[in-house]
Amino acid sequence: MEELFSDDFFKGLDRLSLVVNRDVRGQLHGERRSVKHGSSVEFADYRDYSPGDDVRYVDWNVYARVEKLLIKLFKEEEDLEVHFIIDNSRSMRFGNPSKLVFARRLAAALAYIVLSGGDRCAVSLFDSGGVKSLSSLRGKRFIPEVVRFLKADHPAGSETDFNAACASVAARSKVPGVAVAISDLLFPEDYQVGLRHLIAKRHDVYLFHTLETTEISPSLKGDVRVVDSETEEAKDVPVGPRLLKHYQSTLEAFFGEIEGFCKSYGVKYIRLVNTTPFREVVFQTLIARGYLR
Repeated sequence: MEELFSDDFFKGLDRLSLVVNRDVRGQLHGERRSVKHGSSVEFADYRDYSPGDDVRYVDWNVYARVEKLLIKLFKEEEDLEVHFIIDNSRSMRFGNPSKLVFARRLAAALAYIVLSGGDRCAVSLFDSGGVKSLSSLRGKRFIPEVVRFLKADHPAGSETDFNAACASVAARSKVPGVAVAISDLLFPEDYQVGLRHLIAKRHDVYLFHTLETTEISPSLKGDVRVVDSETEEAKDVPVGPRLLKHYQSTLEAFFGEIEGFCKSYGVKYIRLVNTTPFREVVFQTLIARGYLR
């Protein structure tokens, strides 16, 4: 696995946060405000300071007395858990950079933002071989561990099991949070089943549809041997204007179906192309769409 991006890229992420429209609850009291306790700020307890915590919540009076860093917790402030669900199938190996590298870069950037903000994140990679998971972590000090997991060479299965991955995340979720699915959606199963598992748990769901440039606008012509990246089945196909027109209309219908489903269920959906400069994706596209701020 090639480098996700240089270390200095992370520095620009410190000022960003993930936009969450749904009221959510966390397992621990943290820095994210939840309306379920009302509008008053009521002191609840202390916890030990962890590197990366917001120093505004340090009780400096306690530190002056006992020289121990403690974070003040409030009843109305609870943390958020973000679940990343990443497609690790063979079709994601396509492209330069591959769709998988693009997806892992995106997950790493968003995980950095989540952990820097004092929230929790968990990461799952899925394919036909099952789901490989990194358990929920909290705090900026765990960013290197998340990056190592994303950079690791996890062998790809021949197909995907998106629905099983989403069901697994939903089953592990004790409270509503955020689910971020990153996939090319190139699998035979109905992706809507998996998304419904997450929606049923009242997660705020993001779907990042990651595609390769030539999948959107193929420039093929003549006799072409097409190889299925999942099954490795090969087929000779005569490519002409009529076939390309049919391909484009089928693709647009597929996009329309996804957009319609996501709009109906409040899922945040966006298509991303692997050749788009990554800084543009994070600092322009996602901010312009209101997913980051």
